[in-house]
Amino acid sequence: MAREPKTTFRRARRDDARDLALLHAAEGWCYEEENVIHEYWDDAFSKESILVAQSGKKVVGTLELAIAHKSRWGGRFGLIRRFTVHPKWRSRGIGRRLFDFAMREAARLKLAAVELNVEGWNSRPYQFYRSKGFVEDRVEVVMVKRLKRSGRGPRPKPTHL
Repeated sequence: MAREPKTTFRRARRDDARDLALLHAAEGWCYEEENVIHEYWDDAFSKESILVAQSGKKVVGTLELAIAHKSRWGGRFGLIRRFTVHPKWRSRGIGRRLFDFAMREAARLKLAAVELNVEGWNSRPYQFYRSKGFVEDRVEVVMVKRLKRSGRGPRPKPTHL
């Protein structure tokens, strides 16, 4: 049996764009196209905030630890978003270790708090965050209004890792 490559945790690099796009697409999230990640790398992404789990040469997990300011938290706080592990790599402890890496980064940056969103019906991550000391703060409703399509054709289906 071949030995699985060691998983390492680090800040994302620009050359991770393809793997990040595939991970985002698998979840149905925005920034699901490699060219869009490249286009917005310096503008919309705070590249220091994107953390990845890498196994061999593949990025198999990602988490964004965005830094924001809120007087309620006494200053700078972290916002965890876009946290996922590729389905083929789940249940191996990669998500837990990536999350722990993000929390160490938050402590190193001396953030006052870390906030995240989770769907209440999604019991596995909900219980995971509770086990890490997170508590419910507020309940929000996400609303959307669909607008006319821009005339572009359907997006191609992404290939997976």
